[in-house]
Amino acid sequence: MNIIKAYYDHILDIFMEVYGKSIESAQPGNCMKVTSLSLDILHDLYARLSLLNTKTLFYILTENPDMTGSEYITPTKLIELRNDLTKSILVLIPVNSSTSAEDSYGNATFRELSISNFDEILYQKLETQLSGKQAIKDTLNYVGKALDCTLQDKIKYLLYVILNGGTDEAIGNGLYLLNLLPDSSLVSKKEYIPQFLVKNDECISVMADYSMGIADKISTIPVKPGTIQQNVAKFLRENNSLISRKDLCAQVLEKYPQLNFSNWYSYLKNITELGVLHVTKVELGGKVFRLDGEDIKLKMEPNKGAKVKLRIYFSPKPSAYTELKKVKIAIMNGDGFYKETDVVTKKISENNKDYRDITFSLNNAFENGTYFFHVYAENNDGTELNVSDVFRDEAIQNEWEKIKATGNISKEEFQQQTRRLLTSDSDTFFLQVVNATDEPEETGTRMKINNVLQAYFRYRIELNRKGQELTIPQRQAINDKSGKTSDDEYKSWQFATHIKTFQLRYNTNNNYQIPLSIKLLELEETILKNSKKLGYIDAIISDNYTDETLKSIIPREIDDLQIPQSLIEKRVSLFESILKSAPDRTGVIETYEVFNHIGDIKEYIHEYHVWLKSLDEKNMSQSLAVLIQSIDTVSLQIEMPDDRIAHAKLLTPLHPIRLGWLVNIYEQYEEWEAKTAEDSRYRKPDVWYKKLDNLFYGDLLQDVAPLVMRDIHNEDYLQYVGELCFGWGFYVNPQQSGDDTFSTGFRQLKAYVSQLLNIGVQYRIDSDVNKQMVYRLIWKYITQHPYTNKLIINIFNAGDAAVFADNLVMLERDTANTPFDIHYEIRMFCDDKRFPQGEALRDLLNPDTQVSEEAENFSQADDNRLFPKLRFSVNSVDEFTNDPNKYPAHLSFLVNPFPTKASLKRSNTRQQSFFLNGVITRPIIQVEKAEKGYMWHRYISEAPLANPVSNFSNETQELFSTLQWIIANSMTTDHEVSVPSLTLSIKDKNSILLSYVHDISDWVITFDKNMGRNSMIFHVKKVKLHIF
Repeated sequence: MNIIKAYYDHILDIFMEVYGKSIESAQPGNCMKVTSLSLDILHDLYARLSLLNTKTLFYILTENPDMTGSEYITPTKLIELRNDLTKSILVLIPVNSSTSAEDSYGNATFRELSISNFDEILYQKLETQLSGKQAIKDTLNYVGKALDCTLQDKIKYLLYVILNGGTDEAIGNGLYLLNLLPDSSLVSKKEYIPQFLVKNDECISVMADYSMGIADKISTIPVKPGTIQQNVAKFLRENNSLISRKDLCAQVLEKYPQLNFSNWYSYLKNITELGVLHVTKVELGGKVFRLDGEDIKLKMEPNKGAKVKLRIYFSPKPSAYTELKKVKIAIMNGDGFYKETDVVTKKISENNKDYRDITFSLNNAFENGTYFFHVYAENNDGTELNVSDVFRDEAIQNEWEKIKATGNISKEEFQQQTRRLLTSDSDTFFLQVVNATDEPEETGTRMKINNVLQAYFRYRIELNRKGQELTIPQRQAINDKSGKTSDDEYKSWQFATHIKTFQLRYNTNNNYQIPLSIKLLELEETILKNSKKLGYIDAIISDNYTDETLKSIIPREIDDLQIPQSLIEKRVSLFESILKSAPDRTGVIETYEVFNHIGDIKEYIHEYHVWLKSLDEKNMSQSLAVLIQSIDTVSLQIEMPDDRIAHAKLLTPLHPIRLGWLVNIYEQYEEWEAKTAEDSRYRKPDVWYKKLDNLFYGDLLQDVAPLVMRDIHNEDYLQYVGELCFGWGFYVNPQQSGDDTFSTGFRQLKAYVSQLLNIGVQYRIDSDVNKQMVYRLIWKYITQHPYTNKLIINIFNAGDAAVFADNLVMLERDTANTPFDIHYEIRMFCDDKRFPQGEALRDLLNPDTQVSEEAENFSQADDNRLFPKLRFSVNSVDEFTNDPNKYPAHLSFLVNPFPTKASLKRSNTRQQSFFLNGVITRPIIQVEKAEKGYMWHRYISEAPLANPVSNFSNETQELFSTLQWIIANSMTTDHEVSVPSLTLSIKDKNSILLSYVHDISDWVITFDKNMGRNSMIFHVKKVKLHIF
């Protein structure tokens, strides 16, 4: 048995799987290299490569004159061969070759066939091969949490098991590779395996503690006196030259079978008999829970926690089972039956009752959804005692007993598949975060989603995960518990002052709500009800967000266009179908069953694209190009707080490129769904349910949009600055007085318009600032500077500062019961003071809006009123530039600080901008050296998708390219192959401001989507700017 040989055999197999086809199809002039392998391994690789059907030449690089075979090549000869562009070459460079780092063989001339991620691939393959061995899963799970084992260690362990036939004995004896004593009987312990791994770890930890003498080790080992101590002492004396824990474990396996851990069982101390204690019932209590029909609901206000009480019943009662010392409560996801997080651990009180009441605070870190609590009963060591709790359903318990005998699946996996509760689980409840907006009261417990297509995804994913027949969901009637009658048995709409909510029910586990702004609904319905015309909407919105409707909505038809009758017919048919998706022709695209009308949408988009392509560029004036690109958009006039008017453009969800996106994500899902159905391994929650499903639940944004557009009411170009909410793109004219303006004001205007349109904060989309990144940076700073008792942060272009306020609360939570007692001073800088700054920070200081323990730290009066917990101020950029030394800071954050200009960029790149069947759009960012500094060009490439699910995704990409051509034509008639682009250049004043910021700050962090990661090197060298 040679583990090393087996390891490299697998690595070479993976190499051929990953690179074999690309090597066979390599074109002349293609130069490739392989590094990081020894000469012996390269000989094996060479033999495998020789079996390929290819014209590519293979050589092993050598400087040894004794190696003269046809498989070897010298560096000099290789350089000559490299210059011959009629041949493709693959050179195998030994890891110890001095030439491997030479520029002649660098990545600029030789493409490296990297094997850096092959260990991860191999580990996954071996894990899959042994997926039926529950003992291996338990072992690797423990090792991953408790031991410092490398990925290589785990791979060697799995290879050891496979090479030894996958026997139970091999599973236990292979522990020596994981720094544990070999244990030939481990598998027989079944549910006790984690406990015996803990004891094994404790014993070998003492034996390998070289700070202790042998006598001290013997007295410390956790075994009963007068048992195995003599054999251990003899072993330590005879092997005192071994200096690592792993060597000790290997020596036991090879020469000391009497010390195999299977022989220690009867001598161990404090081995608790698991499965004797049971949690027989968990009752929900406390005022926060209420019964709504048959549903249990927990309502939680924003920024507040909830006080929860559980009554936990035990058998035997705690006073009769002395091993029970504490309980750990975890909150579980009620849809996927996986653990969200551990909530609290509490000691067991002493009394003679058969139950204990546990009270704790549940924070507001959870989204709306179905949850339940699970109880772990533990001893002092944290060993779970109630491992044998049964399922509530007797039939499910009987089924589990049969499956358990096979040992191929864990109890946790079985529960996730059947979605049945244990006796140690509470009843499920619906957690609802009650918003301050005037959303209507819900009927039952309904999950909030963006559109009906997302409900379809949730319904089908659940069926697929459970291996059930994949059916098309059908709406069911909703029983109104208020007793009100209605002609609409589906209770489709709920009404409130500013919000209409579409209700949807498929079955008991699939109930949904789609909250929609009434003002946005007005715009969408206007387009739908004018389907016989191609045009746009002129709208005016007042500066009073309490208005129930828009101030003005006027549909505008584009005249003087020859529009095919077939296009009008397809448009009318589709839009009428959308209107009929809700009673009384009130449907919109969000309520539309897209999955039942894919063909209709495709036909409409095809007709629309054919018409656009037919337009003659020579006969298209710039004014006409402006009108054509405005089809299915909204030209919005915004009344500002200072009585001035701002102009914006909304890209509606009914625009053809947005409709195409819905088809593309549906077809992408259909492909993944089919592959999942073919392989049951992908149905596991940790493979599909908790990861890929989120992409279809809203993580993938419908943000396909040109970066620049023109508007009929505005001579300037409008720039795409992001999404207001799901499906609604937002374009504005730069609010800046000159090229040197340091703050663009886009974020403030976007938040202001969202408020006027009554879009709830939780439904707004802000992709400018990475919340997790901000937290990590602040946390890193305070841990590296523990002496800091007041953290000063400057924020340029902060907007409502919600991300920063949330992070302050998280910091208070994570620094509780630690030496950190930090006060905060936040300074916000902006150019445009028409909009309120830092609303979230104001709320943080308001005791009426903060009840959670961490947030209360900011709203409560401090012991010393001269030094409050939080102090913030709003300043202008001019105030900063006039005297920057007045504003020293530990951290300075700049959010999209640099203004951009719309221009045309000649696109000759082969890089893609569209990925994942056209669902993801990523602009290309190119950096150019300018006369003074650098320029960043951001544009969307027209390169087609490489591996589309269907040809339609490339048609939508071509439609996007045609739209860009029309936009370019509206910018200039001499655009040739240029595409609309946003160009950023840092002017002299900007550079001065940046130097000021760096002079007065310890750390400076800039979030600017127009720069991207590619420009990080330039700015680190020039102005030490860190870009994310």
